[in-house]
Amino acid sequence: MQREDISPGAYDISIIPNDFNIMTINSLITSGVIVLPAFQRNYVWDKKRASRFIESLILGLPVPQIFLYQTERNKYSIIDG
Repeated sequence: MQREDISPGAYDISIIPNDFNIMTINSLITSGVIVLPAFQRNYVWDKKRASRFIESLILGLPVPQIFLYQTERNKYSIIDG
């Protein structure tokens, strides 16, 4: 396989941290602002694991970040999370 050289300026990458609460994230998904792209795996959590995650949210415990990619103005795809 041949290595392809990529110019450092080939991508416009910016990182903008946000602390959205779960209600805001749910609203953004429901309204179609955030979409789950086809390349993401299917839902795999069992009820016990999902319940523990919900419990963490209720208790205000830290949860892993999600990473979004802006596909167009005010539209984002979930890349990880």
